[in-house]
Amino acid sequence: MPRTPPSHKKPSSSVVPLTIAVAGLLVLIVGAAAAAAGYASRFDKIPVHTSKLSGQEWMEELLNGHDERFYNEMGMHKHVFQQLLKVLAKLGGLKDSKYISAVEQLGIFLHFARHASPNRELQDVSV
Repeated sequence: MPRTPPSHKKPSSSVVPLTIAVAGLLVLIVGAAAAAAGYASRFDKIPVHTSKLSGQEWMEELLNGHDERFYNEMGMHKHVFQQLLKVLAKLGGLKDSKYISAVEQLGIFLHFARHASPNRELQDVSV
């Protein structure tokens, strides 16, 4: 008995719009889920400034540490830093404030000047 070829029927005209509608709905759901996840991530509070060292402790680490590291961070040798600190204190009125020492103030400025650091990076140093 000869085999009859399968029939190639066109999908009915109501199936195509339904398929397009389902695909559109799927895209809409995925897009909404991505937008919701992005919005929700703004509320996940993750600390930014997590250094264990305060600004003063960081300066003490630099001053007591290797000379080359100090030079790389500040752009000058330790003895020049100490002399500059004395001159600024005597002639420029640099002094400790209520929350930040003169050493730390000068260190933050020099670090900024040396590295052209953005404000956010300086916040890590001076916290």
